[in-house]
Amino acid sequence: DKKEGAILIASGCLSERYKDEIKELIPEVDIFTGVGDYDKIDILIAKKQNQFSEQVFLSEHYNARIITGSSVHAYVKISEGCNQKCSFCAIPSFKGKLQSRELDSILKEVEDLAFKGYKDMTFIAQDSSSFLYDKGQKDGLIQLIKAIDKQQALKSARILYLYPSSTTLDLIGAIEDSLIFQNYFDMPIQHISDSMLKKMRRNSSQAHHLKLLDAMKQVKESFIRSTIIVGHPEENESEFEELSAFLDEFQFDRLNIFAFSAEENTHAYSLEKVPKKIINARIKAL
Repeated sequence: DKKEGAILIASGCLSERYKDEIKELIPEVDIFTGVGDYDKIDILIAKKQNQFSEQVFLSEHYNARIITGSSVHAYVKISEGCNQKCSFCAIPSFKGKLQSRELDSILKEVEDLAFKGYKDMTFIAQDSSSFLYDKGQKDGLIQLIKAIDKQQALKSARILYLYPSSTTLDLIGAIEDSLIFQNYFDMPIQHISDSMLKKMRRNSSQAHHLKLLDAMKQVKESFIRSTIIVGHPEENESEFEELSAFLDEFQFDRLNIFAFSAEENTHAYSLEKVPKKIINARIKAL
């Protein structure tokens, strides 16, 4: 039961994606908003109205933040949206194309947070390695790493998430050379079979993956984390065995394994599915 006088607000990806249906599905919610109005929630409460802006909210240094959960660590969003076209991912359908923050805005936010005692930060985006691609700059994340090093406001930092096709050896080298960024590499590969990478529309190859992963492993005291999807439509036994053999050989420091989940408004949604029984057996085998 809702406390008397309380106002229940639902915001974010779920309400944005299903804004036409969610009001009837969850009638106890008083106010709905999506991914564009996080900085206007106080106004929506005062007006007691729903709002779904077309523009995705992109955090800036002047947006006051309340950080919960830690007094020393903070997440800093560097971009929103994604230009990738993965077959299984619905994020671009409701968060739109890549929108990178200005580098100066990020540095100002880091400076402000560091002054408040936050000395450990995670720089995060749907596709961090494409930072500033939308502004015509292919080395945006390297620029950020070097700027944070020069600023000297932090004691440690890391990046989430690297996308294989936009990750380069130079980027790996910049992380390795940094005095602040940890040798922590979180790059979801999703699969290793060339045929599956093509089916997943990952815009990369096994050879490129192996080149990057080998370079990461050569970095002193590196920690490599990744994610894979098991049971993507049309994944056959041979492709799964190729993935399994690779995982046995490479040995990630941390690996997240997900069963394929069909998302509406994605290419993979309409493809012939791998039976759940087979998916579960493959996950168990890994």
